[in-house]
Amino acid sequence: MFAKLSYYAHSAQDELGNLLPYEHWQTLQSHSVNVGEMAAVHWKPAIRWVIDRIYVLKPIRFESVRRNELGGKISAGKVSGAMKRKSIDPIVPLEVSITRMAVTNEKDLEKERTMGRKYIVPYALYRVHGFISANLAAKTGFSDDDLAKLWQALTLMFEHDRSAARGEMAARKLIVFKHDSALGSQPAHKLFDAVKVERVNGESGTPASGFGDYNISVVSDGLNGVSVEEYL
Repeated sequence: MFAKLSYYAHSAQDELGNLLPYEHWQTLQSHSVNVGEMAAVHWKPAIRWVIDRIYVLKPIRFESVRRNELGGKISAGKVSGAMKRKSIDPIVPLEVSITRMAVTNEKDLEKERTMGRKYIVPYALYRVHGFISANLAAKTGFSDDDLAKLWQALTLMFEHDRSAARGEMAARKLIVFKHDSALGSQPAHKLFDAVKVERVNGESGTPASGFGDYNISVVSDGLNGVSVEEYL
């Protein structure tokens, strides 16, 4: 923002001895800068400052999560993102605990010796749908190289961030539908329906024990103007 400051200096007087105003544009970058600027003006007895008005040249683009600190900033602008996920079959969370059986004092024999517990999902296959708009990508400078990096990130995103909380998560299939037209050659729901996930081991609707319980295929018949690419 800009603050229009009018100041009166002792060196500028008219014939009657009145102080003459001089205009000055001062750039104020943040609230803390404003405070410092005002403090400096207040302790400058040689010059009298009068703030006429403050101009906001650009609307504030950030909202504070906690107070007004840089560590808690989120963008208030529009963020476009389209992705949703759902498990193919129901999942059953199980509790896993660590128990100490050895004791060093007989008084501790009757005490509960559980040291820690957590919940895990033995196995789950999640299906995720994602979208990329060619028109929006063109406005942001999204290139073919960026697209290739996105596919690489999706296929390897769990390989370099292992955690006991996530077990051995892995991307199993990455199926991409590429349209000949920037506006789309086929509706999205038709493309997603072309991806078939069939249960081959165990009963459908019951928790699965592994990826081998499923068979994933793509029926590309009738998808005119759309090419299918598989990265896994």
